[in-house]
Amino acid sequence: MRIISFHENEAVENFLSFYQQTKKDHHLLGNQEYILGPRALSRVSSLSWEETKKWAKELKESTGNKVFLQWDILMTQSNFKAVCAQISQYASDINEYFDGIRVQDTGALFWLKEHKDIFREELIQEIHLICENGNHNLEGLKSWYNFWPENISRLVLSAEFPAQKLNELQGQLSCQLEVLGAGNILLFYTPRHLISPLYENENENNKLGEYKVFGTSEESPHKGFPIIENGHGTFMFNTKELYIFSEKEKLDELPHFIFRIDFPIESLTCEQWNLLFRKEHESFQNSRSMGHTKGFFRTNKTDVLFKKLKNHRLQDRDHHYVGDVVDVKKKEHVGILIKGKNLALRKGDEIRLLSPEGREKFVTLKTIWSADKENRESAKTGQIFFIPHVGGISVRTMVFKTEVSSH
Repeated sequence: MRIISFHENEAVENFLSFYQQTKKDHHLLGNQEYILGPRALSRVSSLSWEETKKWAKELKESTGNKVFLQWDILMTQSNFKAVCAQISQYASDINEYFDGIRVQDTGALFWLKEHKDIFREELIQEIHLICENGNHNLEGLKSWYNFWPENISRLVLSAEFPAQKLNELQGQLSCQLEVLGAGNILLFYTPRHLISPLYENENENNKLGEYKVFGTSEESPHKGFPIIENGHGTFMFNTKELYIFSEKEKLDELPHFIFRIDFPIESLTCEQWNLLFRKEHESFQNSRSMGHTKGFFRTNKTDVLFKKLKNHRLQDRDHHYVGDVVDVKKKEHVGILIKGKNLALRKGDEIRLLSPEGREKFVTLKTIWSADKENRESAKTGQIFFIPHVGGISVRTMVFKTEVSSH
């Protein structure tokens, strides 16, 4: 099953246009559900409450499928009461137009449990708890489900789980499970407004206070990060869109999962909906302006660095240990900090460089200079000195004296 999230008018219009053209082709459409939320309750929606109701009604009447209200903003104590008062005010409309409620803030979950009587029974038994940004372990997920098991019908899991882990979880959790199947990957969120200060002269014309821009990293060559700023804060997304629907074999191993289609940055056109549902994967991906990635679906290798952090080569320090490489500039220099107690290195000494990856280099110190580029005869404990660049050596390389100095 697929669940489709809409964030703006054009997105719903394009989908309904595609649906009307394709509704006779039942095997193509399959089972679907929909997500809608007004900008007051949903992190990246630009819809008003009236527009949200309108589209919920039209989606239900056109397709006969369920529509869920998205209440996924994270709230501070100062605005929590105001938002809950708004939910209470909307209660009759929620009961009329929606089949369930999706929440991320655990305060919202507690509030729904305490105020469940204002909602019709069928709706309040369809609570989707969004756990995408935490609880990457079975015990945490079980604990939240067991908080309200008769009403939490679904857990929304992180896209950081590889397929193998998702397969394990579906056999250990007794509710529906959902994960992002195609769409934008959120990398960063802050409640601060980071974009609007750069557009001070245009703020008067932007009544909704919503911005969509692309950012560039100052620390890496990466660029083109989609960024959204609105009343809830600033959201930065991956430069590539997640797309795992081409992984048929792995998807077949996850029959109990609902896969979400969620494109807040660039809505799908009618033709792109057609390509997506017809499983013309390559054509769909080529039609998009952003690149695509399978993310962690095949495998999550983010823990590879832990092996490096626990690298025995970085821990085996004998009495010949001198210090560490702290700076490398290709074709120019290698900077070394002397850490060993009461040690000194002099011109003419031979050192052994052992990188975290196990590369080993032997160097005779023919030239030594300081940070102010003055030539030195020696360097001692606590000092940083520089030698000509050595290929294959990186920061955190350990430095050893090959023999005890006779000086």
